[in-house]
Amino acid sequence: MASSVLAIMVSFGCNSGQNAPETQSAEQLLAKARAAFSRGEWAETEKLAASTIEQNPDLSAAMILAGQAAAQQGDYVAAVDHWMKIEDTRPEDYKLSRCLAAEVSFHFLGASSQAEAMLQSVLELDPEFVPAHQALAMLLEVEGRRREMTPHLIAAIRGGEFSSRNLAVLGWESAATEDEDALVRCREHSPDDVWPLYGLARLRMRDQQFHLAKDLLSKVVEQHPLAFEAQARLGLVYLSEGREDDFRRWFHRLPQEAHSDPDILFTLANYAVRNGQHMAAARCAWETLRRSPDHEAATYQLAQSLTALDRTLEAEVFATRHILQTQFIEAAKELHTNSENPKAIDTAAKLSDQLGHGWETWGWYQLGIQLGIYEPTLNDRLNELRQSLEQGGIVRMQQIHNPANQIDLSDLPLPTVPQPTGTTPSSSATTNGIAQTVGFRDDADSAGLEFQYDNGKSPSQEGLQMVESPGGGVAVLDYDRDGWPDLFFPQGGQFEKPSERSQDQFFRNSGQGFRNLTSFAYVGSRDFRHGATAGDFNGDGLPDLYTTGPGINRLFENLGDGTFIDVTDYDGL
Repeated sequence: MASSVLAIMVSFGCNSGQNAPETQSAEQLLAKARAAFSRGEWAETEKLAASTIEQNPDLSAAMILAGQAAAQQGDYVAAVDHWMKIEDTRPEDYKLSRCLAAEVSFHFLGASSQAEAMLQSVLELDPEFVPAHQALAMLLEVEGRRREMTPHLIAAIRGGEFSSRNLAVLGWESAATEDEDALVRCREHSPDDVWPLYGLARLRMRDQQFHLAKDLLSKVVEQHPLAFEAQARLGLVYLSEGREDDFRRWFHRLPQEAHSDPDILFTLANYAVRNGQHMAAARCAWETLRRSPDHEAATYQLAQSLTALDRTLEAEVFATRHILQTQFIEAAKELHTNSENPKAIDTAAKLSDQLGHGWETWGWYQLGIQLGIYEPTLNDRLNELRQSLEQGGIVRMQQIHNPANQIDLSDLPLPTVPQPTGTTPSSSATTNGIAQTVGFRDDADSAGLEFQYDNGKSPSQEGLQMVESPGGGVAVLDYDRDGWPDLFFPQGGQFEKPSERSQDQFFRNSGQGFRNLTSFAYVGSRDFRHGATAGDFNGDGLPDLYTTGPGINRLFENLGDGTFIDVTDYDGL
């Protein structure tokens, strides 16, 4: 939760004025308490505030001050107790006190559900109260509940909280929380509250620890089966781990209303791609974008699926939009670490406008004016923009700007997901002497194969960037024609830092195992590679190597003496 919320609350709380008629003695005690607070005398402040309350039990300003003094002394339970005594018959003091209590409950006591309930009670009383929207958005962000977070964060921006951090959080919507300590603290305080587990699950998915994420997500959906954002991620975990039967079981147990949820539909698009159901993949990605126009991964998937269906012109619309989304996210990431970078702010403002993010556009330009990046004369245009946005409500993007509404894929099929197979037959079962199951054994270590592809993904990053997702592959060739297949593994590494990349690796097969001959064969480049293939490009009977990746592709000619030579330049590639 942003520290600015507490600052706002302290400012308001110390001067709260909606009180019952006060006696002179209560006024004097309250004045002394405020003076002690301004001097940093917390214990004296709390004592004087308590005496004030004895004189006038309805004096909410004294309760707020007593809570603030208790919090300054680290007695957070007492602070919350003071604030919770204020009733909604004094709405302004009630709103301020509940926001204070929520912030302390979440940050210091780990009581996230109680804090959420406090903030919701404020918004029930006053749906426009900006500090409550701000605090609730930050709480939901930490718990990973970003779909629920978005309308509250937009409401805060609309209410004037257009800080670089708020706008960057909204722009980088797929990011996981940076406050794992808060999640652990909440879990320790309230073991039965599963929402902190969802935030932890997103962190484990970011780190590709899918087995841990699965256990966490299973607990969330068991208690909240209608939490479709969590349900969708559980389905993605099953797909990532290749747990086909678990995915099928998950799918057929979904509540009926889940089938119209954008995150569930995107998970089904992933399933369809993996199972070669390209029309179904396009349908699900399109359905996702109809409901969630800014779903970056679904935009990319729809572009890919439409291309696979030879619907090139439609694919180009979404491919172009995905490029803009990627650039926008990169600007938001930059502003997470350098909040006043003028170039990044200008980029974010212009791209949010191109993408149809109305409130973000308004917020970025307002921030730019505040920081002196833009001239104040821009305010006239921003006032016009705001008037039109007010008519559309608290949404990130109005449907009139949604490109998914410009095409109709409703005639395409939805995915076919079979029922789970049930019990797997034993490996010894046979039919007419033929084994019904085939097994594999991992002999890489004993055979001398040591290689791990590095896609360059940062541990702090959730999901994969485009350059990180294809993988590396392998080329199989008998380069010395001894009858044993040899292996070439292209490598990735840090895309932006070539000096920190590992080499490609080449292994010769002797029939008894593999030996790493990378240096001897002269094929250990440090290019960022996505694939390799083998073929005899010059017809001399020797298999050559061709490697691919962002930037230059390379052709290596097999010289027949156990080595290769890079002939990329000579062959005009």
